[in-house]
Amino acid sequence: MKTVENIDKRLPFTVPENYFHSLPERVMARCSAPPVEQQEPQHHSLWATIRPQLALAAGFALLVGVGSLAVKLISAPASNEVATSSYINTHDVEAYEERQQRFAAEGSDDEAIVEYLLMAGNVRFL
Repeated sequence: MKTVENIDKRLPFTVPENYFHSLPERVMARCSAPPVEQQEPQHHSLWATIRPQLALAAGFALLVGVGSLAVKLISAPASNEVATSSYINTHDVEAYEERQQRFAAEGSDDEAIVEYLLMAGNVRFL
């Protein structure tokens, strides 16, 4: 069985002769580049200048549009949602009670009630 004492203490890697003595000269030789001549500044067209800003504005407008559509879809009530008290106003309740009393007094049957509602245009299909 191997133990720490049995492991060879020599380093397995060696550095080439004069590696660190010649390193700065080799690095400088690679880094030094021929002098660059002065170039005239390039003139860009108006379209090339404005195009990145237009792309950014279009992307932002698309993001806002998709976000507002998502909010509308999420916050829209379902079509089969039962009406709650916040959707029913007092006038609707009074009109319903008045019609209910009138039909009860007349003794109308179900067909007469359906016909009345269809003629009055008060029926909303789900």
